[in-house]
Amino acid sequence: MATFKQIFLLFALALGLKTFAQTKQSNLNTDSVKIVIPFKQKDTTYWVDNFRQFRDAIFHRDKTKAKAFFNFPIKDESNEIWYLAYSENDKSIDKLGNIAKPFTEVDFDKYFDNIFSKNFVKSLLQIKVDELYKKGTFDTSELKDSSTTCILLSSYDKTEHSLQLNLNSNTPINDDKGQPIEAGEFSIIYYFEITKQGHIKFKKIMLAG
Repeated sequence: MATFKQIFLLFALALGLKTFAQTKQSNLNTDSVKIVIPFKQKDTTYWVDNFRQFRDAIFHRDKTKAKAFFNFPIKDESNEIWYLAYSENDKSIDKLGNIAKPFTEVDFDKYFDNIFSKNFVKSLLQIKVDELYKKGTFDTSELKDSSTTCILLSSYDKTEHSLQLNLNSNTPINDDKGQPIEAGEFSIIYYFEITKQGHIKFKKIMLAG
């Protein structure tokens, strides 16, 4: 006849085997319903998404969202953002002088459409951002507005952490008979820096032509 001690050991062994079997079965059941999704690193950096947000804000003329990409007031000794803001207002341009005039949020609201012309916005929408990121450059197709032809040349410098958008326009200058005598070429270059956080921040505007 088995002793009490032997019965106790047999009971403990049986209980242990049952628990082990239940645990193993439970693990199998749990694993069987799990869907394992491998982590996939995006072939991009955050500035690409941030650029899309900038483009969307400019397209929708959402001045509040657009201001997030600027640090106000903007100060540039050349005052070139003011030349663009004033456009053909020669009297205001003549008053600028050689001292940097701060460009404030109020000025941004007032001259938004001069800073971001229709041709710039139309061209901006053409940029394939993923291609710009991978190749470092992207040129849009030409846009024709009356006698003016525009193209937006964009470039991304990974080393310098910078982004440039060059709106290049060409308007032929005609003689008295309407015949073109020279090409009136003009460029508006928008400079941006890309911060460590992947945010795009406006630096300055340069005009050439």
